[in-house]
Amino acid sequence: MNKTLIHGTETIRRALVEQPRIRIGVWFVLGLLGLNLVLSLADARRDLVPEIERQARLYHHLDVVLADSDWQTRLSEANDQLQQIHNRLYRAETTSLARAEFQSMLEREAQSAGLQISRLEMQAPAAIGHIPGLFKVGATLRLQHDPRRLLGFLAALENRDGLIVVDELRIDVEHGRADGVLLHAVYQVSGSEGDEA
Repeated sequence: MNKTLIHGTETIRRALVEQPRIRIGVWFVLGLLGLNLVLSLADARRDLVPEIERQARLYHHLDVVLADSDWQTRLSEANDQLQQIHNRLYRAETTSLARAEFQSMLEREAQSAGLQISRLEMQAPAAIGHIPGLFKVGATLRLQHDPRRLLGFLAALENRDGLIVVDELRIDVEHGRADGVLLHAVYQVSGSEGDEA
């Protein structure tokens, strides 16, 4: 096998020396491979530039934050605010239970305010960002109302311990109804079921 390898190498060397076309072809192929390598490296460098710039901005931001001697106080305040928001989340085992609980809550508050619900549509719970177990449970209401009772209903929702947001309020003054109250509550779902969201 060693003699075959030596003989093959000698044949290739002789062909390169004796035939200029083969020599030119080999140099051409080597040139293409070199060009491909250079272009690949340029692409890799270009792809790294945005990441390097992002890292430089992050480093600068961290440098500014660390230069501020009051950063620990601000971090503590931010953690306190985060805890307050976390304490205002409603809790449920599953998104189905969260949806049912929110629907029941809206019906009770409307009844307590003396409002008649003519339509209540519950929306499918939607995950909030990439935070595991955090869901937005939405509803659309159509209510017969007088303005004082509607304000009482909205105030009762605002004064609840949990986080409820009124996204939209459409009032039809001519027909005496709230055509659309679009709102949502934020739930922390503890079950392993991130179910039908």
